[in-house]
Amino acid sequence: MTVADLINSAAKALGKLRAGGGLNPSELADGLGVLNALVDYWLTRKAFVYTTRMDLYTFSDKAAPDNNQPAVYQLGPGSADWPGSVRPTHIENANICLNDQVPGVFIPLQILDSDQWAAITLEQMPVTLPTKLYCDYAFPNANLYFWGQPTLPYLLRLFTWQQIAAFTGLAQTIALPPGYYAAFLYTFAELVAAQWSVPVPAMVSQQAMKARAGIVGLNSAAPKLRTKDSGMPDSGPRGTSFNYRTRGF
Repeated sequence: MTVADLINSAAKALGKLRAGGGLNPSELADGLGVLNALVDYWLTRKAFVYTTRMDLYTFSDKAAPDNNQPAVYQLGPGSADWPGSVRPTHIENANICLNDQVPGVFIPLQILDSDQWAAITLEQMPVTLPTKLYCDYAFPNANLYFWGQPTLPYLLRLFTWQQIAAFTGLAQTIALPPGYYAAFLYTFAELVAAQWSVPVPAMVSQQAMKARAGIVGLNSAAPKLRTKDSGMPDSGPRGTSFNYRTRGF
């Protein structure tokens, strides 16, 4: 199925087309714009993230720009640090891999927001093992700042959102994870109906709600619970990682 097929299917669901009919080129082009607007909106919603991908990047020992600022690493299409990388929409988790030993040890990085990073009084911390990460999500390249400057070629492992990419043309073949086609079809039909000056049938709205609810239910994990009450089991992960060298957390 192509993008044009999806747009025509939405028109049929709205009652704009009969079976076997097709939209004209102008209507298809307008539909592609609305469809990509829907993709763009879903890029910011965790509930529509179909997976979290793990990527490894090798650190380089680089000098800081001055005595007050830490070194900056970039992720994105124009990045000189990691060429060919993709700017992340959101970093879910991050690790430093101590690959100077076998097996390598993965140490979690604390991911900071802008307020937490601004609260650090000494940003350029000359230690070999970073413990904190701040990403500013700049565009087209995101800037990564680390509290602690690596001097060894450790590995950085990032867990980033993977989402549906924008459609590039009407002839593009659509490949979507299970459940996403129905959500795209009926949600797109709701959005494009006004542009085509047709009403939205109740069935379309109902199917759109059910399809979106199916994706949200699949991608929204229940929170892990922990308790310190006597006699009750611990159901969540510990707050820090186990260090096999010290035999502690």
